[in-house]
Amino acid sequence: MQNNTEQQAEVKGMEVLDHVPDGWKVIPGATAHPPGYRWINNNKSLFGGEYKQALVPEDIACEWWRNNT
Repeated sequence: MQNNTEQQAEVKGMEVLDHVPDGWKVIPGATAHPPGYRWINNNKSLFGGEYKQALVPEDIACEWWRNNT
């Protein structure tokens, strides 16, 4: 496991949340994420101007999958 300083450097400039907000989802099949994290988005159209994405720790993403699929 990497130390916290290394993890922060990997996600610098990206929003990191400690939960998956209501209405958001873990992006299935996304592979370009830092180790230990998963991409989530707000389930809006990429082309509508309202699309947002963030990272969550992998354990939180796995818990969301268990509870929502």
